[in-house]
Amino acid sequence: MTKIDLYKKIEIMRAKLHDLIEQYGIDSDIVLRFSQELDKILCDLENVKKD
Repeated sequence: MTKIDLYKKIEIMRAKLHDLIEQYGIDSDIVLRFSQELDKILCDLENVKKD
């Protein structure tokens, strides 16, 4: 995945995360899993930047 693809995916996921928080609340397992997935993608982006 290219840096641009990662940026696009992150922006989409950030918007979705906000929607999930509004729908399920901050303590929801759904929100937690989605947040963890977003964190992983952010780490992937950091690794791409280092290359």
